[in-house]
Amino acid sequence: MPDHKLRRLIASRTKNIDTMTVWSWAKTSRHLDLIEQQLDWAIQQRNEIAIARLEEFSSQIVVARMQRLDSEMESPTRRTTHRHPRPTD
Repeated sequence: MPDHKLRRLIASRTKNIDTMTVWSWAKTSRHLDLIEQQLDWAIQQRNEIAIARLEEFSSQIVVARMQRLDSEMESPTRRTTHRHPRPTD
């Protein structure tokens, strides 16, 4: 049986990434932490559908963070101080 939620998540990838690009660094970090916890559970349960969904969502967040970082680096009015510390990993 095809996983409709995964197909929808993949189909809306660009829109999701655009939305997440404006999220704060803290919010994306929290989401990645939660996904990691949920992935651990899904792996223990051998739930391949959940694993695939979580991996796709996680990759979208990572791409959004990369795009945000790129745009901040290219911005001529780039601030040198940030409200939230940037991730070091």
